[in-house]
Amino acid sequence: MESILNELASVQGLTGAFIYQSPGTILQNILPPVFKPARLLSMGKALVKIHGAGALNFPDLSDVILNFDESTVITRSIAEKTWLIILGEPDLNVNMATLSMNLLLDDLKTSHELAPSEERAATTIPEVSAPIAKAPSQPSPKELMERGPLAPDLQAMQGALAKIMGPMAKIIFSECLEKWLQRHAPSREKLPDLTNLVVREIADPDKAAKYQQMLVSTP
Repeated sequence: MESILNELASVQGLTGAFIYQSPGTILQNILPPVFKPARLLSMGKALVKIHGAGALNFPDLSDVILNFDESTVITRSIAEKTWLIILGEPDLNVNMATLSMNLLLDDLKTSHELAPSEERAATTIPEVSAPIAKAPSQPSPKELMERGPLAPDLQAMQGALAKIMGPMAKIIFSECLEKWLQRHAPSREKLPDLTNLVVREIADPDKAAKYQQMLVSTP
């Protein structure tokens, strides 16, 4: 199955792809190492819900294409309770991506690895425990990013990460910000702890060092 997915690599702007099977299994993954299993599981569940909602209104729905400022995501159902999810840069060649998906669909559907979980030996990713509830007065990550005294700093940190990590920087930074808020009341003095959380998510040491340097040089 990995070799089949790797045939997508020629698509312009492609970051990678993975195959998600409900209720919580990643059958195959050709995304960079920074996309950890728990993150893929969370993404898969959310994208499948969006695809399912669309199918209720449009029975013939094939693909759900989501365009963000920093990424493009395509979700397609390829078998019972199984979806192929493609992630790319904002300039992802969507037409080429969907064409490639069409050509590979027969191969994916005939793969024995797409059988229901009870008929195969796949590794199921454990459910992620619920985060510690924040105090009622604690601002949300979205609120901190959009307004308040820390908004310029947080926006600069996310912008720098986008230059290092590309289309998934927003998701990575949001998760780190959520963890940071679980541990600290938001303050400028605690921003170095947030930086450390983000740096740990950057698998490449050179890129991690570059990110830290970019923060130092930011006015």
